[in-house]
Amino acid sequence: MLRELKVTGRASSKSWSYTIEDSDLDKSLLDYLSACGLPIASSCSGVGKCKKCAFNGCLLSCVEKVSDWLGKEIYFDYL
Repeated sequence: MLRELKVTGRASSKSWSYTIEDSDLDKSLLDYLSACGLPIASSCSGVGKCKKCAFNGCLLSCVEKVSDWLGKEIYFDYL
């Protein structure tokens, strides 16, 4: 089964698509997307304090897991 994560940047109207490996499922969206080269904002090192990594309006990418967002819409207003 192909597992895919799709991300849209609202500011740029660009979209990115990533094939997810088993080893990526438990990673936070912040860690995974940053490792893929997307410039996800964060000044608290992913502990949920700064809220700069917010996506889909108010969800924190440092808290949300990759596995929970497969096949769902993910957007960042500032990308």
